Amino acid sequence: MCANFVYLKPRIKQISKNLQFPLECIMSCNTNLSSQQEDSFSFDTEKFSLLKQRIERSTKICLLSHTAPDGDAVGSVCGLCDALRSAYPEKDVQMILPNAIPRIVADLPLAKEVLIHHNGTTNQEAERVLLDADLICCLDFQSPKRVGNLLAPILTKSKAPKILIDHHLYPEENFFELSFSFPGMSSTAELVYHCLQGMGLASAITPNCAQSLLCGIITDTGCFSYQSESPRVFCVVADLLSCGANKTLLIDQIFHRNTTGQVKLRGYVLDRKLQLIPEIGAAYFVLEREELESFGVSDSDTEGFVNEPLAIEGIYYSFYIRRRETYLKISLRSSGDRPVNDIATKLFGGGGHKNAAGAEYPNPDEAEKVAQMILEEIRNRKKI
Repeated sequence: MCANFVYLKPRIKQISKNLQFPLECIMSCNTNLSSQQEDSFSFDTEKFSLLKQRIERSTKICLLSHTAPDGDAVGSVCGLCDALRSAYPEKDVQMILPNAIPRIVADLPLAKEVLIHHNGTTNQEAERVLLDADLICCLDFQSPKRVGNLLAPILTKSKAPKILIDHHLYPEENFFELSFSFPGMSSTAELVYHCLQGMGLASAITPNCAQSLLCGIITDTGCFSYQSESPRVFCVVADLLSCGANKTLLIDQIFHRNTTGQVKLRGYVLDRKLQLIPEIGAAYFVLEREELESFGVSDSDTEGFVNEPLAIEGIYYSFYIRRRETYLKISLRSSGDRPVNDIATKLFGGGGHKNAAGAEYPNPDEAEKVAQMILEEIRNRKKI
């Protein structure tokens, strides 16, 4: 038995009634839920039942996401935690992230309750929670190595059943007992929403849960700039708003609360560091740790900078390389039908989504070599 988002229809009817909108205006976004735009999404309802059984048989549940957490990682973990605590108040539900939460999403409900494993020093409590858990839900990452070198061995050592809820390519499904992997989904936060609905836990989507899940959707789609062509996404957003999410507050927190250092660094990047290669529609820049420190900016505060060159007419590819102590961190973005996830995978073993991907390179002294590798790959595409 498969469920093609059938639960959205009654929810949309209720939204129509609550908001006093004509039903046909909203239902029009729900008429093509089985169309090609949905990538033939369908869920096995038996898997929802198995997930619910696993949760109900567990007493200590750990929700875990990837290193360098973004808005989708934080939103998914906090949203699912809030829902499970609401539906099962007798259970001990804890959240772990490998390192610090970005400032722009630090005010999400429950964000301050997340156990950070390593933020200068190792948090032994986080390790104890992970080892003591009798169920581990792995959100927004598809491989145990994505939780970092410190947590990955502990995650692998744990005998607890592991549930995958993720939307990235190439999941290591053999590592997980139960897998909800949908690479075409807008975000893991949206997938959490569908899991809650599929388990019959719609009433557990509280205003705080809805706020966290909407944060994940907004951040992972670049405020609906990519990975959000499906009408389904906006039906989910409408339901989250009807559950109490505050879109205006989220957008203000995520996009309109830059520090003075961030604004000055953005100007510095655009004026001094940006390299344009217009003949292939590409742009890139490299930032040193010392440059970030001189502006009083952390690494996570610069992630959105890679999108800036795409606002230039004729630029369709953008990438950002920052030097860390022992490796290079690479972020790639693109517009339209120009995938960058395959560039990240082919050249560096990285990955991500069609228009937003990332990778690492083991030698921190070869930033320019890495840049030329990426540019050559883009040039070869232009010749095809």
